[in-house]
Amino acid sequence: MPAASKEPGAIGKLLGAATDEWRATPFYRMMLRGVDPDRIAQWGKDPRVGDGDHGAEIVAGTWRIAAERLAGNNLFPWSAPPPSPHFSARLHSFWWLRDVAALGPTSRECIAMQILSWVSGFGEWHAQAWAPELVAERLYAWLCHGKPAFEGGDPVMRPALMRSFGRQARHLSLAAGDLREPLSRIKAGAALVMVGCAGVPEEEKFLELGLELLVEACASQFSPDGCHLSRSPENLSEALCDMIAADD
Repeated sequence: MPAASKEPGAIGKLLGAATDEWRATPFYRMMLRGVDPDRIAQWGKDPRVGDGDHGAEIVAGTWRIAAERLAGNNLFPWSAPPPSPHFSARLHSFWWLRDVAALGPTSRECIAMQILSWVSGFGEWHAQAWAPELVAERLYAWLCHGKPAFEGGDPVMRPALMRSFGRQARHLSLAAGDLREPLSRIKAGAALVMVGCAGVPEEEKFLELGLELLVEACASQFSPDGCHLSRSPENLSEALCDMIAADD
């Protein structure tokens, strides 16, 4: 029995490694080509309340996530050595964008610069930064808080930004089925629904897939009394916020 119980995990790791290798090939990246959007017609509304104090730290160049932080002062965090892989992943997810946005109109320049600087370095492809769960969080954050970059950022960078947005959306639509973490599937579903409502090419495909993911999540992750099966209030709150944004 112990040996049999380990086998699915081992198989899962092999399949995951094979998937990563496939996505690293030029052939997979050819599948990300398509007609890029020329605008975002509808923006999302994240019901979460951002932390303005944390946002002010970011604007000032201090990058702190939980107990970890980047050394020194960094206008942009992408080239500084991260203290851990987890820290790096949270940076690339852009979850912190809501904290910067909580500062109000004064945050617009910072939001635009951070998104465009990321696109300059990672907009075409990056094995770690384009992990499906991070793409889902990033698209969600961009569609809720990224308007300054898409409508008021450097016009020279606009084609690269729209191209990256389109490629990430297509990548998520191909890779969302590989997500196993329950809340990541909800985030991916919400992000794809929001992409499908943004007036982009192939919007019907994105909307349909996003709705399928959310329907599956509701059927498999929630009990009849409305609780998340993890019984975690935090997980329930996260799931609810994502589904409210998608429903909106």
